[in-house]
Amino acid sequence: MGFSLKPKNTPRAYFYDASITLVVSLVLIFFLINTAAGRYQLVHSGAHAEGTISCSQDAHHHYDVQFTTADGKVINYRESNWATYENGQKVMVYYDPAHPAEERNTGTFLALWDSTITLTYMSLIAVGITLGLIYFPKYFYGPFSNAYQNRLKQEKKRQHAEKQSGSV
Repeated sequence: MGFSLKPKNTPRAYFYDASITLVVSLVLIFFLINTAAGRYQLVHSGAHAEGTISCSQDAHHHYDVQFTTADGKVINYRESNWATYENGQKVMVYYDPAHPAEERNTGTFLALWDSTITLTYMSLIAVGITLGLIYFPKYFYGPFSNAYQNRLKQEKKRQHAEKQSGSV
């Protein structure tokens, strides 16, 4: 027999279920890398200016930020993140000089990295589910569930049929 990524105790149908979560994991990891690289580039290659926070009255963690670019343009934008600000607080704003109204963020750790942190947790959970489905299916499907038992029986019948057809 050749090399297989599928463990012997995992029914083939569960391996297919895990491949779906693997695709989701890879997509999340792609967005994670893209987001982290964009934030890193914004901080290290972008311009920065001092901005002023105007607290919004409608929701918590939603702020209006105003800053002036190096060429004198005044930019106002709404920011939503985990950071907490006071009304009138001065903050560092990182922005892309080519597109200051589109690519900008306040300079606090949470404001810069909140989406990256969220994507990291989501990716780790998706990878954990994928590995769990492959290597520990009985814990995900339940060791006494009818579906788990039926899939095990089907897999044993299929393996027995393959052995019978191979030995004839």
